Amino acid sequence: MNNEEAIEVIKSNYPSERYTMLREALDLAVELMELQIPKSPIIKSWNPAFCPNCKSELSEDLGDGYYKHYYIKEICECGQKLNWEELRYE
Repeated sequence: MNNEEAIEVIKSNYPSERYTMLREALDLAVELMELQIPKSPIIKSWNPAFCPNCKSELSEDLGDGYYKHYYIKEICECGQKLNWEELRYE
């Protein structure tokens, strides 16, 4: 289900007796809204940075044990907004 379909389901079924369709649409809407809340990438010492949502790599291996983090990247491929100002080191 995409965003447009979710909006259509909410508009055409709220309130409705088809609670499962409404719940599915609302769950998707919440999921998409949560992606709009900027989250800090996860960074472990001597490792690349990862998206807090999908865990995709947000760094480039320089080949010498160091990583170049993509600080300019504001949104991950999964749609998660990134906040590089408050990094989480683990």
